[in-house]
Amino acid sequence: MTAYEGASSVDSPFQGGMWRSVGGYGVYWSRQTRVWRPPTDVYETPEHIVIRVEVAGMREEDFNISLVDRRLIIAGHRAEPPLIEPGDQKGINPSEERLSYQNMEIHYGDFCTEILLNWHVDREAIEATYQQGFLSVRIRKAGERRIPVRVPRDEKPQP
Repeated sequence: MTAYEGASSVDSPFQGGMWRSVGGYGVYWSRQTRVWRPPTDVYETPEHIVIRVEVAGMREEDFNISLVDRRLIIAGHRAEPPLIEPGDQKGINPSEERLSYQNMEIHYGDFCTEILLNWHVDREAIEATYQQGFLSVRIRKAGERRIPVRVPRDEKPQP
């Protein structure tokens, strides 16, 4: 079970906080934790809905993807890598050392994006791939279903 599977809107990671735009990116602050929202594109093809999320430096196990009702929730955690100084192979662990940043635009830590799907989708036909810093989630649209109307044989049409 993923972290947000079966969650209600009250359990949303965005509940009880506020959005703020920082450097063109959405950053979410809550009382519990700071959650950032990665740049996300959503587009439609004749047969699929495609969600593409820009989030470099991730591993397969760093993602939690779930579909709750009509909401696709993509969450995870991006760890801050060690900083390498010229000539130093060991690196500096930013969480253990005090650093003075001159410019800081890359987000680390917990992230989450929620996409409300305005289409009927096939819940069994969802696939996710991660390549070159982009997570792509492809969901097949559900086909239109025609519902036949039965009329019993012994029923006569009314004039």
